Amino acid sequence: MQTFIVRCLSMVALLLALAVPAAQAFVDPPTFVPVAPNSAQPITVSVRRGVCHGFIAPGPGEPTLRIEHSPGIVDIITPGVIAFDGFCIWPIATATFAVNALPSGDYQVRIWIIDASFNFLQTTLVATSPLTVTQGPLPQAIPSLGGGAKILLSLTIFFAAWRFYLARRRALLLVAALLGSATASAQSAEKALLVLLAAGPNAPTPVMLVEPVSFSSGYLSALSSGFTAEDPIRAFYLLQ
Repeated sequence: MQTFIVRCLSMVALLLALAVPAAQAFVDPPTFVPVAPNSAQPITVSVRRGVCHGFIAPGPGEPTLRIEHSPGIVDIITPGVIAFDGFCIWPIATATFAVNALPSGDYQVRIWIIDASFNFLQTTLVATSPLTVTQGPLPQAIPSLGGGAKILLSLTIFFAAWRFYLARRRALLLVAALLGSATASAQSAEKALLVLLAAGPNAPTPVMLVEPVSFSSGYLSALSSGFTAEDPIRAFYLLQ
């Protein structure tokens, strides 16, 4: 009786040992974001995988991730590991794959693993899921103008430019008139030249500056280079 119980317990333990790896080795059907995409939206494919199955980052010289499109099918082919032993230590995780926007239609999205356990020489289908892509918003066509509308538009632009030109011309004439009046006012105003003379024996005297009485604009420069007065009219002494 005891031997029978031991055998039963051993059989149960064996069945559990065989069942645990099988339960751990899985790849769920892929899910999509957005759930119901249209043809204008890029798609993200998410795949939850078990402890004994996983995707890996390829090393130098190893195959890389490929996303291939064929009519009605999207294949995501990635390097990974497929294992069924009882020593799997990978945590359960979710991998994501970015897929460009797809034309509207029905697709089958398939997940393949390029198995590193077989030196990347074996590719196995591990999950699949259907996907429906609806038609996205169509680009709005810009309406073209007919011959009459083009002529009307051209005339409108021409008259608008002509009115702008006339307004700008009037503004320029007004500015020129203001500048001219300011120049005339500046020229009509009398300008005074104040001269401070030294008291040295060789310095020019006030009489030398204003004699003769009809001194000209070039007379002052004869006393000192660069010392000029424009059309002098009269002279006043500030000190006797």
